[in-house]
This record gives sequence, C-alpha cells and structure tokens, in this order.
Amino acid sequence: MSKVLEVEIRYKIPNKTYLKSLYDKLNKLGFHFVVEENQEDIYFSSHYKDFLKNEECLRIRTVKGSSMITWKPPSSKEMKRSDDFWKQEIDLRIGSQREIARQLLQHLDFFEVAIVKKRRQLFKNDENVLVSIDQIAEIGEFLEIEVQHSNIQYARKKIRDFAKLLEVDNLQIVNIPYRDLILNKNG
Repeated sequence: MSKVLEVEIRYKIPNKTYLKSLYDKLNKLGFHFVVEENQEDIYFSSHYKDFLKNEECLRIRTVKGSSMITWKPPSSKEMKRSDDFWKQEIDLRIGSQREIARQLLQHLDFFEVAIVKKRRQLFKNDENVLVSIDQIAEIGEFLEIEVQHSNIQYARKKIRDFAKLLEVDNLQIVNIPYRDLILNKNG
C-alpha cells in the first residue's frame, strides 16, 4: 500500500480586499466551510540534529486544549527546489498532556525554537481539496491549498489546477514553513 502524503502549496495574501474576494471565489467554486480554530504550535530542534537546517519538523500542536506531537521528515532536494511540498506526517495524540510531552522532549535534549500562533479557517470541496486561510501572529495572512494522496504528481497537478481556478497562481508563493518565517522576522 502506498503512503498517503500531504501535498500543499502556500501563498501570501496581500491585503484584506484580496482576502474578501478569496472568500467569494471559494463559495462560487463549491468549497464549504469546515471549521475555524486557533492553533498553537511549539517547534523543537535537537542538540544532535539541526531540524531547521534539514527542514525537518517536530512540533506540539494544541487546538481547543487537545494536543498532538507531529514529526515530518527532512525536505528532499526536489522539495527544496519546488514551490510546493509533500511530506508524510507521523502524529501522536497526547490530549491534555501538552506540558508533560514538552518536559519529556526537553529532558531528551530537544529545545524550543519557535511558537507559531495561528487562526485557521478550513474549507473543503467535494473533490477533497482542502483550502486553509491562516492568520499568523506577527507575519500576516496566507492561503494553503492541500491534497492528500499517494500519487505526488496527481496531487501537485490538482493543487495547481485549483490555484488557477481560485486565481491565486499569480500571488507570491511561500515555500518555507511558518516556523521559519517567524524566526526570520525575529532575527
């Protein structure tokens, strides 16, 4: 059985006027609102392996008091050259035990590198294309288009097709994680 990958592309939303037109386009294209939630992500690195340099992810995400530890492998050379990215996630639900997990990681010589606070609005269409509008504290608003599929090329094409339908394919593509954008802003 093939691994299902999360394939996504992210765009910077230039202003509030553009954001309003984006909501209208999503509605016209048959996307329906799924959920709005506040997320807090605590990102870690290691004394033994530089997660930032490798574009690897280890984080604790908390939504509505429930947390999950997520690990994503390092970015491949192909991903580093591409505008979009695809990774298999490994998720471990830890419920309300965020602080215990945080202490465990710290005792295992992981250290916190960034905290990303995000308000996410999630939309979905009948073809299982996910669109997120993210408002990230300190750095602004972004649009993510995501398809989960085992065929990377199929998912990448589907994402590009929807970017054209949404008329966002002319926006600035942001191919680095929110974590890194926060770190770059804060020096």
